[in-house]
Amino acid sequence: MMRSVALRLTMAGALLLLCAAVTGCQSSKPATTGLAPDAVANPETARGTIPTLQLVDPSTLPAASARTIQYWADGGSSPDSRPTLAAGSYKPIISGPSVTTAELTTAELDGINKPILKVTLDPAAAQVFGQYTDSHVGKQLVLVLGGSVFAAPTIDLPVTDGTYQLPLSADQVTAVKAAIVPGL
Repeated sequence: MMRSVALRLTMAGALLLLCAAVTGCQSSKPATTGLAPDAVANPETARGTIPTLQLVDPSTLPAASARTIQYWADGGSSPDSRPTLAAGSYKPIISGPSVTTAELTTAELDGINKPILKVTLDPAAAQVFGQYTDSHVGKQLVLVLGGSVFAAPTIDLPVTDGTYQLPLSADQVTAVKAAIVPGL
């Protein structure tokens, strides 16, 4: 049986899920994406890599940045007003070159097709990410895309297989489309 829920992501009051399984992701609460019905049913797909994606341990951030990100993740400010991080102010756990596949597609979540970002890490990064998520259950993880915070999930379970899915909001779909470098 596949482990389904690996990370929980709250953003602007909506509960979204980051899943360890490539398919079959289910949540205990409905996720709200804010997308128009046609965008949910048929978003453009894209496949490639995301060289600007970074997974960051928030404990490595300056305290003020960590507080700003937590406030944003808790819905204290608009999801469109993403916090930015100064280059060199943090050290990523995983960075874009370790992403072997990034795919913008749809998956059925809670009985509804929703846009998702499917990410697969190379074996070395999968091992690092598995160890990190195993030792940080209950803590936050920050996903940075091109210097801006993209998501700030709470780790519910370890992600040990190097593959996860992130349901996306409308602005996240736009950011992912711009960030994916085709080629696979």
